[in-house]
Amino acid sequence: LTNYIQASAGGTIWMKATIKSVAIEGASATVHVEITYALLGIYCPKDGLTRTVRDYWHLEDGIWYHCSKLSKKNKKV
Repeated sequence: LTNYIQASAGGTIWMKATIKSVAIEGASATVHVEITYALLGIYCPKDGLTRTVRDYWHLEDGIWYHCSKLSKKNKKV
């Protein structure tokens, strides 16, 4: 989790994340996450900005790994 946040956080203050849905098909999963955040140096409402993002995950040897995008062979999810 720490590595994931550090890799995608440049100039962002993460305020909250809520899993909205999970779709698993075989060894692949698509997770819709609603995130609330503020951007450094840019005006943001007091409660931050909110948007829903799509995250991709792959199961290998019993461990779920985060993927930057869905692989071509697993585009069904």
